[in-house]
Amino acid sequence: MKVEFNQESARIIFGEEMNLINKEDYNDEFMKLIEKGITDITLDFNNLKNIDSSGLGKVLHFNKILKNKGGNLKIKNINSEYVQRVFKMIELNDIIEVH
Repeated sequence: MKVEFNQESARIIFGEEMNLINKEDYNDEFMKLIEKGITDITLDFNNLKNIDSSGLGKVLHFNKILKNKGGNLKIKNINSEYVQRVFKMIELNDIIEVH
């Protein structure tokens, strides 16, 4: 995971997996950005190959936090066919802006 940010926006570049084991690492980085007042956050899934239900729940939680603060969550670079199928199956594209 890598985090890039400026005063207004941030990008969290994911590793290969987001699951029960590492979701709190992502949560910690996300909350640090929120504490800095950053409410325009992009999740970059370029490297993500697998996400489980706890990871999906965390992404939805991130979206809820940002919406409550008047912010915006975006997801980009979904390269994994598996992750694309999961997002399509649960219609996550209808909830979160995906590029």
